[in-house]
Amino acid sequence: MTVLTSMTGFGEARGVLALGNARIELRAVNNRHLKVTMKLPPPLETIEPELDRLVRSMVKRGTLTVSVRLDRPKTAEDYRLNLTALASYRDQLRQLAARDEETARHFVVPWDGLLRLPGVVEDGRAAELGDLSHHEHDGGEAQEASLWNEFQPLCIEALERFQADRRREGSRMATALRELAEAIGTRVEEVVALAPRVADAYRDRLLERSRVWLEQVGVTLELRDIAREVALFADRCDITEELARLRAHLVQFHHLVTHPSERDEPCGRALEFLVQEIGREINTLGAKANDLEITRHVLTMKNLLESIRELIQNIE
Repeated sequence: MTVLTSMTGFGEARGVLALGNARIELRAVNNRHLKVTMKLPPPLETIEPELDRLVRSMVKRGTLTVSVRLDRPKTAEDYRLNLTALASYRDQLRQLAARDEETARHFVVPWDGLLRLPGVVEDGRAAELGDLSHHEHDGGEAQEASLWNEFQPLCIEALERFQADRRREGSRMATALRELAEAIGTRVEEVVALAPRVADAYRDRLLERSRVWLEQVGVTLELRDIAREVALFADRCDITEELARLRAHLVQFHHLVTHPSERDEPCGRALEFLVQEIGREINTLGAKANDLEITRHVLTMKNLLESIRELIQNIE
């Protein structure tokens, strides 16, 4: 059985590329539309269009952030001193100290402080990645294609884990949605059983009140007048059509939740529209059914529907 897909999810994959150790993470939260944000290191910026197309082929709704981290194993050559910057800082400090004879006599170059100044210690790995990025830009489409061919399997692995995580969450939500819809259906059937008694109860109340009042004023009233009034009341309070539509909507809702893959697009929007229609029928029931017990069922159905509405906000 197919399951719903949540808009929230997480997926990651790790691998070793020619550029170094790579890690890709995908995180998503709910959104009415699809918004994709890429965070790629310089050597991989050139493959952003291909990665974006791959993501959009599998994800239809949500705010998705794709983050890639690239690390190369550290070597002694990764860290080096910029001797030009270091000598410049040293000479400037000596010139400053020479302005005062006493200071110049005791002045010692503060090497530990100099090493913390900007530009003195260079990260050879960052410089290499920048050179690789420049090289990729100069290499043309062939090198970009080669880089994408190497990186694509890692992206697909992360996306598959991301989709699996979203389907697991969607499966849990589908179970909750079915239970909530079944609870509404139970209340609907109880209202169906109560509906015929509404007109009868109104007739009994009207007869009793009329009898008491007529005894006081000494006037007689024909039963056909009572019957006419009861008929008008029954017509105003008839909820047969609303109950029939509500039943049909609940059947359709259950089918969408249980068989979401039968649609050509994600069913989240369809469920949102269907919930609006269910809410409209429930509100009409509450407005037309002049009965305290039915009103209690209507209030319960509204609470259950609100829980459904909150859940489907996170369905793709």
